[in-house]
Amino acid sequence: MAYNAGPPQGGPPFQQYPSQQNPPYPSQQNPPYPSQQNPPYPSQQNPPYPSQAAPQYPSQAAPQYPSQAAPQYPSQATPPYLDPSASSAPPQIDGYRDIGFDGGFVRPPADPMPSAPPADQPRIAFTQDPLTRDEVKDALSAFVAQHCCYGSGPIKDMQIRNVAPTFTFKYTLESFVEKRETKWKFEPFSGNGLPAGGGPAPQPWEIPLTPGALFKDEKKVLQVPNTQTLRPCHDCQAHGDVRCKHCAGRGQDRCGQCGGSGQRLGDVCSRCGGVGTNKCTWCVGNGMVTCTTCKGKRNLKYFVEMTVTWKVHADRYVVETPAGLPDSEVTAVSGETVCQAKAHLVWPLTGFPDSRIVTASEHLVRKHHTGWPMGRILQQRHDVQQIAIHSVSYNYGGNEGTFFVCGHERNVHFPDYPSQCCGCCAVM
Repeated sequence: MAYNAGPPQGGPPFQQYPSQQNPPYPSQQNPPYPSQQNPPYPSQQNPPYPSQAAPQYPSQAAPQYPSQAAPQYPSQATPPYLDPSASSAPPQIDGYRDIGFDGGFVRPPADPMPSAPPADQPRIAFTQDPLTRDEVKDALSAFVAQHCCYGSGPIKDMQIRNVAPTFTFKYTLESFVEKRETKWKFEPFSGNGLPAGGGPAPQPWEIPLTPGALFKDEKKVLQVPNTQTLRPCHDCQAHGDVRCKHCAGRGQDRCGQCGGSGQRLGDVCSRCGGVGTNKCTWCVGNGMVTCTTCKGKRNLKYFVEMTVTWKVHADRYVVETPAGLPDSEVTAVSGETVCQAKAHLVWPLTGFPDSRIVTASEHLVRKHHTGWPMGRILQQRHDVQQIAIHSVSYNYGGNEGTFFVCGHERNVHFPDYPSQCCGCCAVM
């Protein structure tokens, strides 16, 4: 349907109003405002601040901590005992360069031989009365008391038929020998024990030492003067502690109850609380333990330790014993001394009535003079003893036999004693 813009049919005509097309307002195209294209602000492209591209901080590539490789000791730059190297090798000191930590004996200066043999030693002759039957039975009772499985019954019933005294000679040579062994050692340095001044170290046999008594075994241990050297510990590098080897320095160990899983029987492990690790019991969680080499002292004192030993070396020779009596029974007892001598180095006995003693003395003296090339003989002595031996014939239960009573101790040698078990060995 078209719209009819005309007046309605039969009605009054349109009233004429003023035109309303565009009233004449002032032009508003571009009001004259100040230009706002580029306000005159200061340029912000490069503000005039201090450059921050490379701030000037102190270099941290290598922080300057106090060096612990060579600890600084008070005003002792070059003392003879200070060695700044943390080496485990022995220090080099004249006279002790080749001994090492295992040590070794030091050969002593050669001993001069005696210029001439002494005169014949005096001999003492003596006679000994034979033992009575009661004395023989007393010795036999002491013999039985030393054996828990021997019965004393045969002593009462045994008939002593004969006591035959005899004797033999026992030759004894004793040498009192001194040996000196040196070796390098080190120990934690506790702050003392270093020499006040320098000076060369004395040689082992230049140190004067004497035993407490002759022909008595003794031992002394001492530090050789002027061999003490101070070094940083070679195991911890002078830190005093080392990484714990049980936890590799972590301070934690895998839980032994749950195996590190944190769970046990479907529940949280009660020992580690589900973590799976526990504090290391060796380092208490620190990861470091005290160095066992320096005991936390950081420094070690190296020195030469000398061990001096005095020892009696003895050899014995028995001339002859009755059949059935071993030489060991005679060497274990004493008798009357008929000849003796003592000197720095003794000569073999000469002029003794029994040539076998002279031959034995020559052999043993020669053996002792060259027997200890790494030792020094301080004193020698030898003697001849006359050992009394009693051969006792007996009868017991119709059986006859012989046993022996030897020396001042009246030791009995009776391997065929009739009652050698009193019942205490039944269990065995």
